[in-house]
Amino acid sequence: SVPYYPFNPLPQKFIRALEEELLAGVDLCQAEFAEMLPLGAWFPKQLPKLFIHHQIQFVYVQRFLDTHQRTGFTNYLEAVMRSQEEAYLQKFDGVIVFSDEDWRALAPCISPSKLFTSPFPIPADVGIANDISARYDGRFLFVASEEHQPNRDALEWLLKKIWPEILRQLPSARLVVIGKWSATTQQELSAPGLQFSGDVK
Repeated sequence: SVPYYPFNPLPQKFIRALEEELLAGVDLCQAEFAEMLPLGAWFPKQLPKLFIHHQIQFVYVQRFLDTHQRTGFTNYLEAVMRSQEEAYLQKFDGVIVFSDEDWRALAPCISPSKLFTSPFPIPADVGIANDISARYDGRFLFVASEEHQPNRDALEWLLKKIWPEILRQLPSARLVVIGKWSATTQQELSAPGLQFSGDVK
């Protein structure tokens, strides 16, 4: 009922390791994912700083709250997170997003000269197989952690809308979920052919 909050202080050990890298000499500081946004305030001012934004936090929060009941507290969280995200992004010399929609969401708070779109490429020769390969073992992988709420939403959607049709056409299919998921969630999402493997090498 409360959206994920990403702006907690990063571990001391992690900051010490980064500090060692910075002291050794670097030409560019690059950070990715909302949890790393606060690094922009800490990275040396003289070094160019680039942030690759996989998911705009305030857009995620708006969508999350549009599907859940809003309260005074969640409205407070939304306002605070938006202010923090915008302030942290200002510390970077460039911000890369993956869609024009994300570019438009950030354009009011970041100079367009610092904002770039780099869509995920899809090879032009990707096709849809008409037959299942004889070598295919029926295994599908879902690689994600429960800690990120959209991952749980995606897995629930997959199990409800897609997985039954896959099993209908391929009864021996297995869906292997790789990543950290609580025992409670594993029980709640139990389904035929579903296997949680936790973290793997």
